[in-house]
Amino acid sequence: MAEPTTLALITKTEVKAYHNVPAATTDWDDFIDAHLPGVRSLVKEYCHHDFLSQARTSEKPYVKQFDREFYLEYYPVASVSSLTEDGVTLTEGTDFYVDKDTGRVEKIDSQEITNPDRGPLSSWTSERNAIVVSYTGGEALTDDVTMAVKEMVGIDCGLRKRTYTDNEGIERVSTLSAYPKHIQAILDRHRHRGRSR
Repeated sequence: MAEPTTLALITKTEVKAYHNVPAATTDWDDFIDAHLPGVRSLVKEYCHHDFLSQARTSEKPYVKQFDREFYLEYYPVASVSSLTEDGVTLTEGTDFYVDKDTGRVEKIDSQEITNPDRGPLSSWTSERNAIVVSYTGGEALTDDVTMAVKEMVGIDCGLRKRTYTDNEGIERVSTLSAYPKHIQAILDRHRHRGRSR
């Protein structure tokens, strides 16, 4: 079975299969239906992105005064199709540099591009909505995040069990009620910085 390409496509059927619940068994369906959207939303908000690698149009980044760099919201960046500042179209490699892995866009000093009020543009303008970027970026959904979502739904629904041997040598089964540390470690690996506004 192919893995989904976005969080929204992680289905109840996949969660049931992951936890070895027969497809014909409907005992857990209502629980999964109730918890799956919340877990998908939690992962999306915690990781600060939508797990899609796609075209992003007209993003207006937040830039602090005198900053020489800003960050695009979705990374890694595959390509920048356009970047304008104060209505002037800038050229990658001449006017700005993009770190594709982090989404950092750095201003390159340019004496040719000037603003009557500020002179040579050696830092980005901090005027709201003055910078507009269109690009392709974002991280596609990975197998480990898909697994984490299925695990989290299983824990929330009471499907996730743990077998252990107690002090008397008797094998016991308990239902997990908290997310294990390895789930947070997976999400932390895919966590992007949040937008600061």
